[in-house]
Amino acid sequence: MRAERGQGDARRAPAGRPAGYLHDLAAAFSVFWERCPVLRAEPDVRAARLGLADLTARTLHTGMSLLGIEAPDEI
Repeated sequence: MRAERGQGDARRAPAGRPAGYLHDLAAAFSVFWERCPVLRAEPDVRAARLGLADLTARTLHTGMSLLGIEAPDEI
């Protein structure tokens, strides 16, 4: 049986894992952005989608910063 991962495991993870995660996140968000209208959606849906976009941007920015990659403010 596999033991649960602890916080210390992240420091021992291969460097490619965080980069791979960020790449996958960016790719998934790109698909979401293409398939789901954000600005043209109903107000409650638009608010939720803008929240998702904000959280995705912050996650990408933080992850890239941790990897020593300078992230652009806008794309």
